[in-house]
Order: sequence, then structure tokens, then C-alpha cells
Amino acid sequence: MSQTAADPRLVGARTAPRNRLRLSWSDPVFRSIVWQIVIVGLVALVAWYLIGNTNRNLAARHIATGFAFLWRVAGIPIGESLIPYNPAADTYGRALLIGVLNTLKVSIVGIVLATILGTLIGIGRLSQNWLLARLTAVYVETIRDIPVLLQLLFWYMILQGLPAPRQSLRIGDAVFLSNRGIKVPLLD
Repeated sequence: MSQTAADPRLVGARTAPRNRLRLSWSDPVFRSIVWQIVIVGLVALVAWYLIGNTNRNLAARHIATGFAFLWRVAGIPIGESLIPYNPAADTYGRALLIGVLNTLKVSIVGIVLATILGTLIGIGRLSQNWLLARLTAVYVETIRDIPVLLQLLFWYMILQGLPAPRQSLRIGDAVFLSNRGIKVPLLD
């Protein structure tokens, strides 16, 4: 080993040659770097033009930008809210907060119901009962094969066929079905 390291012919052969960037258009590495710089420059120029044009047009029309609108009175009626809301006095910021809270409420209810339904369907699919296993299999395959947009349109049409809120269908005293949706007073 020491003799090999001492041989001057092998010492030069062990070092890998350095790859230097050739400043030639025929070099693909140089060409790719130049094209990347050109494209990034063009994107920056287009962005600069669009931002400048937008600012000029907003200034010409006296339209303010920013988040100051959040402190102005909203005047937007909101159907349901978890916190008190008065459209004549509350701000856009509070209306936005109510929208976020309503979204969280719907998400949590959806997660719980989807977990329960998914667990029951999964258990039914693995059931030893032939009829239950086939019914849940047909349900799963049907739901998977129909696009979500068509399912949404289907349920929308079903809801529009239901009666108005004052003549809503009652399921006991707990659930009311109307063309505005399903209402469960216990959850309000």
C-alpha cells in the first residue's frame, strides 16, 4: 500500500479532473444556466409590469388596498353564527371570524359523521352476513364510481324538492328537513 501511494504516476491518476464551466454556447450546462437566468428575468419583468399596472389602475380609480376594510361595518347578514353578530354594528373582521368558526363547526361535524359512517360501512363490508356485505359493497362501489360534482348536483336537486321551512318534514322533535337543509335544534 505504501509503495502504491509513493508512485508519482498513480498519484496524478487518482485525482479526478475538475469540471470547469466552459463559457461556450455549445456547452449544455452553460446553455441551461443562461436560459434559466433569461426565464427568471422575464418572469420578474412580467410580475413588475403587472404589479405596476395594478397599482396605477387602483390609484386612478381611488381604490384603497390593504386590510383597513376589516374594521369597517360589514352590513352583511349571516344566517348562523356561534358568536353574537349584529350586521348593523359589527365589522368585516368579525364577519370573517364568524365564517371561519362556521367552517370549523361544519368540518368537525363532517369529520365525526364521516368517521362513524366509514366505520359502519367498513364493518358491514367485512361482515360474514352475505346480504350486509353485498349491500355495503354496492354502496361503496356506487359512491366511488359517481363523480363528486354529480353527487352534489343530485343532493342539491333532492333538497330543492323538499318543502319550505315552515312546512318542513319532522323526524321526531329532533330533526327537521326543508329545502334549506337539515336542521337539528339540539346542535344549535
